[in-house]
Amino acid sequence: MQGMEHTHEVLENGRLRATVLPSCGGALLNLTLLGRAAHPVELLRAAPPAQGRVAPEDSACFPLVPWSNRLSQGGFSTPTGRIRIEPNRPPEPYPIHGEGWLLPWRVMERAGPRIVLGLDRSQGGPYLYRARLSYTLVGITLRMELSVTHLDEAPMPYGLGLHPWLPFEEGMQVRAAASGMWQETGEHLPGAYGPVPSDVDFATFRAVPDRWTNNAFDGWDGRADFVWPRRQVSLALRCRGAPYFVLYHPPGETFICFEPVTHPVDAFHLPPPRRGEGLRWLRHGETLSLTCELAAADAGPTRA
Repeated sequence: MQGMEHTHEVLENGRLRATVLPSCGGALLNLTLLGRAAHPVELLRAAPPAQGRVAPEDSACFPLVPWSNRLSQGGFSTPTGRIRIEPNRPPEPYPIHGEGWLLPWRVMERAGPRIVLGLDRSQGGPYLYRARLSYTLVGITLRMELSVTHLDEAPMPYGLGLHPWLPFEEGMQVRAAASGMWQETGEHLPGAYGPVPSDVDFATFRAVPDRWTNNAFDGWDGRADFVWPRRQVSLALRCRGAPYFVLYHPPGETFICFEPVTHPVDAFHLPPPRRGEGLRWLRHGETLSLTCELAAADAGPTRA
């Protein structure tokens, strides 16, 4: 998909504008706060692609389905046999973020500041499913709803997530309480689990350290807040169905990724007793859903 041109669907309600790319993994290209005189504010990372071309990694947000993050050991075992999952994004050695972000989605519904996309994976495999993704603007809030319905007769383990890219700049503050964190191995897989280190303990507002960060956190209540004092804007994230998040920030970059997810990284292969944690084994016709809302506001003082 890299380098392809994509059709843009623009949602606008006078307060927000969002550009959706159905054929580019159902991704969101940008989210803009309007009404700031002649100076609209980008709430998510907006990296305009050269000459209208874009890859999912250049977007502002993309969906994760039918699992999130990396999956090691070439696949996983089920009661009916071994499921092989091939790497999907060279040079990554492991398959990452499922497959929905790399496939074209179809517009199912389009009305005013709302769009519903569909992905039909009822043929091929190894996962057989249909996914649904909607973006809706309500006032200063973007609502994102992602679901997956299993179509095969044999149950399969599913996970969902969203992958927003947020601007990172000096003075940015984050609040997102968690109870624990997995350290990262050299292969970007989960290592030892333990208490959240102090410099990434966002139980109260604090700055994201400008160092390599790529970790999964658990015990999250689905609430996160982001404040950019220099731009005098804040963003509140509220999620249902995602008790984990992944925080990603390479040092020196102008973004962070704060990814609400339904399971830890490589939950398929965590050591017992946590193996499979957060994954949902869906039977034929069963559905797993995730809902997240991003609400903008003027930035005020950060409080504990």
